[in-house]
Order: sequence, then C-alpha cells, then structure tokens
Amino acid sequence: MLRTHFARRINNDLPLISCLLIVALLSGGCQPLKQKFIRKKKEKSTRSEFVPVLDPIDYGPATISAKERYSKHYLLWKIWLRDFVQGVGENNSEKKMKYLVDQMIVNLTEMQRWIVEEKRAAINDHIVKTTEVRTELDKPVQLISIERLIRRIDRDGRKLMKELNPDAMEQFYIQKQ
Repeated sequence: MLRTHFARRINNDLPLISCLLIVALLSGGCQPLKQKFIRKKKEKSTRSEFVPVLDPIDYGPATISAKERYSKHYLLWKIWLRDFVQGVGENNSEKKMKYLVDQMIVNLTEMQRWIVEEKRAAINDHIVKTTEVRTELDKPVQLISIERLIRRIDRDGRKLMKELNPDAMEQFYIQKQ
C-alpha cells in the first residue's frame, strides 16, 4: 500500500518537478555555450628560436650507364607492344590504341639515343613502320584491318626483340652522352 501511495504522489508531482528543472536550466543561461562560438583573437607567438641555415649539397650528375637506360626503354617498349597486341583484340578504343603506338614510338626513339650510329638504322626502320601503323589508325575504323595491323606490329616487334635485346647490343652502347 505504501508503494502505491508513493507512486501516485510522484505521478502527481512529476509535471511540477519537470517544470522546476526546466526553469532552473534556463535561468542559468547559456554563457559557456555562447563562448564556444565567439571568435578569439590569435595569440602572437613570441617564440624566437634559432633556425640554422643548411648549406646545400652539390651532387654529381647521375651515373646511369647507357646500357641501363637502353634496357629500361627496351623493356618499356616490349610492355607497350604486348599491351597493343593483347589490347587490340579486346576491342579497346581508338584513343587507347593510338596512345599505345605513340608510346612505342617514344621508347624506340629513346633507345636510339643510347646506341652507336651503326645500329640506329635498325631501330629507325621499326620507328618508320610503327609510324605507318599510327597513320593507319587515323583512318576511319571501317577502312582499317585490325588483324593485319596486329600481325605487322607483332612480326616486326619479335624481329626487333631478337636483334636489339640489351644483351645482344652490349658492344654498341655509346660511352658518353
């Protein structure tokens, strides 16, 4: 019985208690909350530490040999060739095919820079053939025989891989550039 009487009294006084609690909270104001959103002026740093000035170090020119540079561009050319041969069969866009051929030409040109004049002719022939493929890619799609282009690039590429791989070109690298 005591419990029910106490529960009734709380239920009767609950609105009064909640109103008193709300009034107490509102009368206190929001001064701390307002202060969070007011901009404060930045404090000036009076810290003055000594920062040493470092002397620059002069490094010599890079010592990458002609063989390393040739090998790098040779490997990149092989990757672009493989991507072209595999990618064309997957119905890639014209833009991507042109990009792949352009990258092959760039890497062949860079390969030329690192070998002697005697062997540059072989690479130059392949550059001419690859440029011809590039001009064929500028034609409308209906006039291009994709299979013929793939065979031509692949055949010439395999021939060039055998003739001009970095190990076979050991004696034809230039000494200084």
